[in-house]
Order: sequence, then C-alpha cells, then structure tokens
Amino acid sequence: MKRRFIYDADLDAIVEITRANRPDDTPSGMQIIRDIEPYRTVAADVASNGEQVVIGSRSRHRVFLRDNGYSEVGNERPVYGERPTLSREERIQDIRRAMGDFR
Repeated sequence: MKRRFIYDADLDAIVEITRANRPDDTPSGMQIIRDIEPYRTVAADVASNGEQVVIGSRSRHRVFLRDNGYSEVGNERPVYGERPTLSREERIQDIRRAMGDFR
C-alpha cells in the first residue's frame, strides 16, 4: 500500500497522511456545472430565415432543436423490442442485390 508523508511545521516532524488527517479532496457544498461554450449551428434555423445561428446556452440549444423539429442523436439508448429478421436466403438475396449480382 502506498503511504504518503508531509512535513508538519508545528510539530517539526514528518507525519504520515492518513484518512483521519488528510484534507478533503473535493470541496463540500453545491457543485455547479458551467454552461456550454457558444457554438455556431451546422443546421439552419427556421426562425432566422435559414441562417446558422450562435447558441450560447443549454436552454437555447433545446429551444433551437424543438423549434426546428431536429432531434439530437448519438447518446440515446438503443431501441429494444422486435426487429425484423430475414431468413438466410433473404439475406443472401439482399447482399447480391446490393452488390449488383442478380443471378
């Protein structure tokens, strides 16, 4: 186990740091997450006549998505449930059709 020591000027000695005398690593109290950095949208904004706008807050980002009918992708959970299954022959036909081989 790794041991840590610190010089204590009051005691004029080197003292081992233990859980009992170690200062808290994280500050107590409320933690505040700062807002997003401003960015220029890639998509057009209907309210701005199709212009790309600068978004400066999370709330403005949500309003932008809602007003333009956009949905954010990339972090959503996968869709569960029934998925269409193809037989082996249907998969082979799909692959051949995609490759341009219509035997």
